[in-house]
Amino acid sequence: MAENNISNGDFENGDSDWSFTSNGSGVKTDNEDVATTNTFCSISSTESVAQNLGVTSGKSYTISLKSRSNLVTGTVAIITQGTVDHLWEKKFNNSLSSEWVEEKFNVTIDSKWEAPLVLHISADWVEDTTLTVDIDDVTMTEDV
Repeated sequence: MAENNISNGDFENGDSDWSFTSNGSGVKTDNEDVATTNTFCSISSTESVAQNLGVTSGKSYTISLKSRSNLVTGTVAIITQGTVDHLWEKKFNNSLSSEWVEEKFNVTIDSKWEAPLVLHISADWVEDTTLTVDIDDVTMTEDV
């Protein structure tokens, strides 16, 4: 099995290993009781979470995440640390599902991308900034 490059992608350790936008008030980890307790991250409009990546130029990776929100979509991107420019990006939760939906995206790390690279996950802008998109089980594994 390929190594996961994302630490605490299931948010079971709260916000450990993740950084949040400077405001941060619109990002929180939360729990829900199902058969067991599930911890996930809830991101409000204009907010984001990010994590440094240890990836190799020229290699291909699969990013997987679960999301849900019946009103807010999101963007998963790779950026250079300290910038906001997306080197690569994909929209998620386009189905606007209130149930958890797993999505997978393929990315090849371009040799022109300047390290350190960061996985950046944000909620897309909507006028009501109290609305959120939830994410869980974020992984990034090298394709073999």
